[in-house]
Amino acid sequence: MLNKLLLLALVFSLAFNLAFAGIWAYRTVERRRHMPPPPPPWGALKLMPEQQTKLRESWRQMGEKMAPLHGEAAKHRDALLELMAAENPDEKAVLAEQARVEQIEEQIRQLVMAQMLETRKILDPQQRAAWLEMMRARGERFGWGAHRGGPRVKDANGPGDGPRPGTRGLRRGPEELGPGEREK
Repeated sequence: MLNKLLLLALVFSLAFNLAFAGIWAYRTVERRRHMPPPPPPWGALKLMPEQQTKLRESWRQMGEKMAPLHGEAAKHRDALLELMAAENPDEKAVLAEQARVEQIEEQIRQLVMAQMLETRKILDPQQRAAWLEMMRARGERFGWGAHRGGPRVKDANGPGDGPRPGTRGLRRGPEELGPGEREK
């Protein structure tokens, strides 16, 4: 009898903990999904008032265009997960939903690139250089370099095509070696 009570208590405890973890995970994902993007760090660029006005308006317009796309992409991602949850998912339907998600994400990437080009036009050369450096730093902070295998070195194939530092790969000439490096 005691063993049954302990087993029953363990089952209830496990069920309660799983329910709690599920609710916490769901709320965390939902909170992140609806969080507005962080404000751009324009203060470091020393913008003139008219530049600030143009950039604010430009970014506001982009946000208005992107909000429905993010909602539509989320709807299709949810549909994709529902399809995948089926006992025998319809492969054509899964691929169609995935294609729709990718199509929407491509639209978002195009809007972002258009916004970057618009921002670039508004900035003067010094501001542009500082802005691009901030973008590079942000990319490294968020791991964008990891998608390409980490930071790369220049080699005979062109910029960014070489091996990661500290790994064996294509041989580099002495003029491309950094201080303290030597070929192995």
